Amino acid sequence: MIVHLAFMACVLGLMVFNYYAGRRNVLYPAFLFSLIWLVVSSLYMVPLIEVDKLGAYTSLTIRFTFSILWERLGLGVFALALYFVGAWLFLLDERDKPEIGIALRLLTGQPTP
Repeated sequence: MIVHLAFMACVLGLMVFNYYAGRRNVLYPAFLFSLIWLVVSSLYMVPLIEVDKLGAYTSLTIRFTFSILWERLGLGVFALALYFVGAWLFLLDERDKPEIGIALRLLTGQPTP
């Protein structure tokens, strides 16, 4: 982790030098991105609170709960289907539903009315 912080600090330093030497604005997205990750990584390394280690049962539960690919895939498909059904039933206005149906028919190559 120290190597990552040193590398990020070097990248940040080179970017500052590059933009000051080129008389450009330092508020460039890549500069801000590197700065944010440097701060986040630094805060991650500082132990702000004392954290107990996980017990054997907890780590086994976490490891084996979603370790099987098909369980994760099934839960993801279920969550996605639940989201779309909920959005269709509760969020979409009745006037928009026929237009979305036409767009889906055009997308799948079916004839539209």
